[in-house]
Amino acid sequence: MMDKVKKEDRDLKLKILEASRAIRKKHMQLKLGRADTDQLLRKTFKPITEPLEELDSTLKQEVRSLKEPLNKIREPLLEMAAKTESSEQSSHSQPHQASPFHEYLYTFNVLPRTYIRGLIHDTSNAFDTTFGPILEPHTNLFKMGNSFINFSGADIVINDKVYKGTVGLYELLFKSRPNNFTKDDKNIYRDILLETQVLHRDFDSAKQCRGNRSYKYANIIKPLIQEQHSGQGYMTFSDAPYQYVYWDDINELVDRLRLLVASQTAGNTSHNNEIMSILEELRETGVIE
Repeated sequence: MMDKVKKEDRDLKLKILEASRAIRKKHMQLKLGRADTDQLLRKTFKPITEPLEELDSTLKQEVRSLKEPLNKIREPLLEMAAKTESSEQSSHSQPHQASPFHEYLYTFNVLPRTYIRGLIHDTSNAFDTTFGPILEPHTNLFKMGNSFINFSGADIVINDKVYKGTVGLYELLFKSRPNNFTKDDKNIYRDILLETQVLHRDFDSAKQCRGNRSYKYANIIKPLIQEQHSGQGYMTFSDAPYQYVYWDDINELVDRLRLLVASQTAGNTSHNNEIMSILEELRETGVIE
């Protein structure tokens, strides 16, 4: 009986041992097969994987090379930001002290203030200093032609005459190339030009009208002065204040110039202003250079 039990145990152990060997053998076969498969895949995709691996390596190097200078920049920026924040906190903690110029600007209404600030800081000739207002340094007052300009709120006061201030009127007064103005703005602007005599030499209405080749004079001022006499021909200023002479034909204007020159040659010196005005007109129309 005991021999039979021992034999059964031995047989069971042999079966377990054989099963274990079979399992190890199968595992080894699977392992070898997977290795063969991996080797086959690497060999198959080698033309693709190798360039990708090289690209990956290159990109990592470039990222590292970029991080180094960025880290060098980052520290000064953080330091600058900290200083700025500290400065702002300091400025908020102390009473604000406005500059004299700042205080001067804020004595004006927001509309004139905008154009005054622009005029004072202008470096691109965007503001008209020939026919527009200018700031007299010794008085800190604005002058246009022979008249001082004052501001009452947004309105403009010249020689006790009040002109309603609009954006369009300020554009015409201050800018070299005005925008956003209306016909009413232009009419008021013409009144101011005549009131201040800014178009005349020495700002004297008895003297010659002074023109130039600027955009503003050619496209706004000259047509505006002539507009009220539309269709009456060429215009020059005579010696009398605000009295105009009109010409229907350029040839008549040239003939008039000949007569004036002949009169002047004969000793009459009262035609100087009209002669200069006709010459200016002929230059602007391209008849003479």
